[in-house]
Amino acid sequence: MLELLMPFIPHLAEELYHELSLGGADSQQSASWPQVQLCLVSPQAEERGRLLCALLSAVRRFKSEAGLSLGAELARIQIVDGGQLLGAEVDIVSSMRAREIEWVNELDTHLHPLALEEGLELRAAVAVVESGAPMV
Repeated sequence: MLELLMPFIPHLAEELYHELSLGGADSQQSASWPQVQLCLVSPQAEERGRLLCALLSAVRRFKSEAGLSLGAELARIQIVDGGQLLGAEVDIVSSMRAREIEWVNELDTHLHPLALEEGLELRAAVAVVESGAPMV
């Protein structure tokens, strides 16, 4: 983490490096960059992150095209994804401002379908909160 701070606050990062007695180098600037630990790399987590980013981009694009603020609340998001995003409800609700998430096999035709990237195993649609509807 200190390596990331070095370009912005070099004196503080260097001081923290010495105070915490990290590494064997005399200076953080001469210390080697941390090595990737392949045991911590997860293709499933990376795919899940890619799907979440694609969904968030599609929701933002929808809100922009519909003239809604990015902070506007959505009544509902329906998702067809084969279970890859199950467990990410908190991330979806908080980042996309959705009141409700539904995992379905087929999207409701009354909802607005989201334009997602080609080739994704993900389909989604949203319902907009009607003006004047109370926040839950």
